[in-house]
Amino acid sequence: MHYDAILLSPVDMRKVQGALSRIFRVPETDVDIWPSGYFGERNWDARVTCDYEEKRGDVDLYLDIYATSEVIDPPGSREFSLLLAKILSSSVIQQVDEPLHGVAKITTPSGETGYVRFDFPYEDEEIHAISGTEVPIPEFPKVGFSRFPEMIKSQKLPKIITDQYFPEEVPGDLGKLYSLSSAWEKLTVRMRIGWPPSGWYPASMYQDDLKARDEWENICYRLTEETTAGPAKAMALVDQVFMESTVNDSGDSLVRAGEISAEDIASRPWYWRRRPKDAPWAEKDH
Repeated sequence: MHYDAILLSPVDMRKVQGALSRIFRVPETDVDIWPSGYFGERNWDARVTCDYEEKRGDVDLYLDIYATSEVIDPPGSREFSLLLAKILSSSVIQQVDEPLHGVAKITTPSGETGYVRFDFPYEDEEIHAISGTEVPIPEFPKVGFSRFPEMIKSQKLPKIITDQYFPEEVPGDLGKLYSLSSAWEKLTVRMRIGWPPSGWYPASMYQDDLKARDEWENICYRLTEETTAGPAKAMALVDQVFMESTVNDSGDSLVRAGEISAEDIASRPWYWRRRPKDAPWAEKDH
């Protein structure tokens, strides 16, 4: 199993070796750790190997770790980063599953997790400058906090109901209905699984989802009932999930978030007056 980790604090490599020994439950002699590109006195039979490389800028050390199949019950990526950060007293940065330029996961020694944003101030992108974070970073207490909405949209979510009722090829207006139905169903999935990846969803994005639901209705008016029979069945089922996942608050949550006026809400369709049971946004967080 492969792991990558970037450390923000200077750490002696003997301490890293000891940490990997504890995490993978193998003797330190079974952890082979050397500078990246070194092929000399390696222990090729080690159950855990670690190549390391010193970095420049706001990050200190890159670790490239591999645990062989002989390691019993190796930790998952998240558990690994939590253990490594705690043992080494260093924040640990890992790449995201779907790489986005300049964004990575971070785990602090206290166990907080979130995302950080990198800038690359020079042409040499090996120099990293941390410009934003979702959680406090002990090594960089002055870095400003920010939300990363692009991480929300990068999540791959199922759209089982929509796919069941649409044909395989969906051109033209039917294709637009497919995209809008998919977006509406993904909203219900986000509600059910706790708003991945960070338990946060801005009110502005929620309003965009409601507008997409409006657009779905507008397109349906232009098509025949025969054409929209399948899409209408899909939408009815997704609407039911939406109803079960929300409460009627007369639109107050969106009004308080500053997204729309109470007068405007009153003229909108029924779904505009419903919010998630646990609204995943703070007032004025857009």
